[in-house]
Order: sequence, then structure tokens, then C-alpha cells
Amino acid sequence: MRLTAVIIALLLLASMPGCTSFFSEDEIGCPDNPPDGGVCAIEDYDYKMTAIGVDFSGMDLSDGNFTGATLVYADFSGADLGGADFEGANIRGADFSGADISGTSFVGAIYDSGTIWDGGAPEASGLIFFGPGSDLDGVNLDGRIPFSWSPAFYAFTSDGQTEFPEVGPVDLSGSSLVGASIRDSWIFVADLSGSDLRGVDFFGSDILFVNFSNADLSGANLSGIEASFIDLSGADLTGAELFDFSAPNLRGCPSILPDG
Repeated sequence: MRLTAVIIALLLLASMPGCTSFFSEDEIGCPDNPPDGGVCAIEDYDYKMTAIGVDFSGMDLSDGNFTGATLVYADFSGADLGGADFEGANIRGADFSGADISGTSFVGAIYDSGTIWDGGAPEASGLIFFGPGSDLDGVNLDGRIPFSWSPAFYAFTSDGQTEFPEVGPVDLSGSSLVGASIRDSWIFVADLSGSDLRGVDFFGSDILFVNFSNADLSGANLSGIEASFIDLSGADLTGAELFDFSAPNLRGCPSILPDG
């Protein structure tokens, strides 16, 4: 079953030993120079950095490359992040209190109500807010691994074995994601109930324990998806594309199916 393989792969995401020589002149980032506590994924996952719950407080991480990194619950309090690039990173629940974020890019980075800022999230930053009732029309969330929940797992670094904590699920109930793209992502344990998902492109994503009840999925692309234990009760699938769609252990049936 592909979902089983996906979860196993998640446990191996950070299986490459991490370099901890961030005091060198090399750019901080992956694949060669993650900051202390962070590790880089294997090539198959674009060497993206994992640093869930890592304490970076007070560090000099200026001009660091954190693009696409999973930094949920990371502590950047008091750190120098001037000129750093967090484009596409997952910073849910991260702490940026007292950090220098002058010239820092957060375009496409995901944050939530648990993310801590001095005086609120930076304006005009291109940040993406995850929470109930969010307006995410047209947003690009392709390749988010993970998109929501992930289990605790171990990774091997030059300092030995490091345990990264579990990442909590996402609640996007009642949100609007009209025309959004969420291709090739791992969407595990998320609440999208009552959301407007018209025309959303989920192609190639793996979906596990997701609540789509009463969601509007009309015109959505659900092709190439392996889903398990999803709740589609009351969902509208009018005009949805379901080629090569697999959904064992369905927890609820949609109210409207596509023609044919």
C-alpha cells in the first residue's frame, strides 16, 4: 500500500547525516550546511531541511537558506535572521520573538495562530495563514511534505541520533481554497470540513484521515490520489476528476457524485 510506504519514507526524510559547521563561511542551509540541530533530507526530497522543535534561539543565522524547510515549533527567539530566506517553509508554532527579521523573506511560508511574532506577522510578507476560515484562494501548496500532521521520528546527525517531535494536525475547516494547487503533498490528519475546495488540484497527493465532510469539491482534481480513512459525507463532487483515484476505508459518502 502506497500510504504505508509514504509513512516509512517520512521516517527516513532526514536520514542524511547533518553537517553542523554553521560557523564556517559556507551558506547556512541544505544540502551541505544545516544549522546545529537541523538535518537535510535525501536527494529524493530535494534536500529540504527538517528542524522540528529545534532551539535556534540567539543564533546568528543571517542570510541562511531555509527554503521549503519544516521548522514547526522551532525556537528562533533572539536569533539574527537578517536576509534569511524562509520561502515555502512550514513555520507553524515557531517562535520569532525578539528575532531580527530585517530583510527576511517569508514568501509562501505557512504559519498559524501558534506562531509567535513581535507585534504580529510581518506585513506584505507573502505569508500563508493556516487556520479555520482561512482565505487561501489560488494558493500554491504543491509538494508540502508534510502538509499537516506527521509522526515523531528519529534522524541521524553528526551529533548522533536526534528525535523530532510529532507535528500537530491542521484545522482548515470552513476555509476557502478555490483554485488552489496542492499536488504531490502528504495531507495527513487534517480538517477541511465545510471548506470551499472548488477546482482544487490534489493530483498525486497522499491523503490520510482527512475530514472533507460537507466540503464543496466540485471541479476538483482528485486524480492519481491514494486516500484512506477520509470522510466525504455530504461533500459535493460535481464535475470532479477521479481518474486513478483510490479511497479504501471511506468514512462517509458524498452527497453528489460526478456524472458517469
